[in-house]
Amino acid sequence: MFAVVVLEYAKEISEIIGEQELCKECDKFAIEIRNGIEKYGTINHPLYGRVYVYETDGKGNYVIMDDANVPSLLSIPYLGYCNYTHETYLNRRKLILSRENRIIMKGRKLVV
Repeated sequence: MFAVVVLEYAKEISEIIGEQELCKECDKFAIEIRNGIEKYGTINHPLYGRVYVYETDGKGNYVIMDDANVPSLLSIPYLGYCNYTHETYLNRRKLILSRENRIIMKGRKLVV
């Protein structure tokens, strides 16, 4: 996702400086990566609907977790991949902050 955002920035810059071929290549590559993420990097969760997965092999195996650092899946609107109202992101956020996430850190002060 971070690569998509950076390629979109590179596309803008290359367009401004008149590098049309580079602009087209950045756009093409960003679209290809985004399409791959949307196709292979999402699943239909039985409780939360379509969500982004943390890792996948593209063959149906995946990991649902997140990283506490940026970049993380909870930070994708901040990074510019989507907005804060994007349905797949919101579903992902609900899932990762729920008790369905078996590896979430729990403590007396944590409210989930």
